[in-house]
Amino acid sequence: MIFLAIRHLFAKKKQTLFTVLGIFFGTAAFVIISGMMLGFREYLLNELIFKDAHIYISAREEFLQEHSLDSYFSKNNSEHIFWNPGPSGRINSEKVDNPKKWVQILRQDPRVAHFSLQCTTPASLSYGKGEISVQLIGCNPEEQKFITSVGSQAIAGDFDDLSLGNNGLAIGYQIQKKLGVKLSQNVMVSTPNGSVIPFKVVAIFKKNNPIFDFSCYGLLSNVQKLKATPNQVTMIGVKLHDHTLAASLATSWSSFGKEKIESWDQINASLFEMFAIQDAVRFLSVGAVLVVAAFGIYN
Repeated sequence: MIFLAIRHLFAKKKQTLFTVLGIFFGTAAFVIISGMMLGFREYLLNELIFKDAHIYISAREEFLQEHSLDSYFSKNNSEHIFWNPGPSGRINSEKVDNPKKWVQILRQDPRVAHFSLQCTTPASLSYGKGEISVQLIGCNPEEQKFITSVGSQAIAGDFDDLSLGNNGLAIGYQIQKKLGVKLSQNVMVSTPNGSVIPFKVVAIFKKNNPIFDFSCYGLLSNVQKLKATPNQVTMIGVKLHDHTLAASLATSWSSFGKEKIESWDQINASLFEMFAIQDAVRFLSVGAVLVVAAFGIYN
C-alpha cells in the first residue's frame, strides 16, 4: 500500500504539489487564526482573573412596582390609592447599607482571600488651566493592592504613600498626560456636592487599558471626607482563593442583603458570548481545511 501511494504521488508531481500546498496553507491559516484567538482570550482572562476583583458587592438596585410607594402614605388611605399609569423606574442606592455586616461575613469565609472597601464618586481634577472629569476611588492601599494590580503598575511614586494621609492621590497616566501635572504637585479635586480640596499627587500608574487610566485613587477616609459622607462605602471588591467559585458565591451571598452582587464572569457575560463566536469560527476553519484536504486526497 505504501509503495502504491508513493508511486501515485510521484506519477503526477504537479497535482501532488498543489494538493500539499493547499493542505499546508489551509492548516497554517487555521493554526494562525486559532493562535491569535486563543492568545487574545488568555490575555483577557488573565486581566479579569488575576488583576481585578473576582466579586463586587455594590449598592443595591431596586425597581419600582405598583405598591412600592404605599409605605409613604398612611395605612388607612393606602388601600384607596390608584396609579394610572403605575410607578416605574429604577431606584439606585448610593451606598452599601451595612458594610460592617459584610466585613464580618467576608472575614469568616475561608474561601475569601482578600477584600477591599471602596468609596467612589465622580470628580473633577484641575491643574492650572486644565480640567478633567474622572472617577475617584477611595480605598485602603494595603487591601487594594491584593484586589487589583494598580500597586504594581505605578510608573512614578509609590501607591503605598496614599496611606500616609495628607490628601495623597494616585492618578492614571492619561490624567497626568492631559493635565501636565507632575509627581508631588497639587491638584484641586471637586465633587458634585461642591467640595473643593487640594490633593497631592503621590503616584502615577499606567494600566494596559487606557480607559482605566482616567481613574484615580485616594485614601478611603479622605474621599469620604471629600464627599461629606463619613463611613460611607459604595463598593466592596473581593478576591477569592479559587476564582471558579465566584459565580456560585455571588449567587449565595445575594440572600444576605439587598446589595447588588456580581462575579467577574457575570459582569463580563458578553465577553464569553464573543468567545463562543470565536470557537464557532475556529471550528468552521477546521471544517474548511478538512474539506480541502479531503478533495485533494480524493483527486
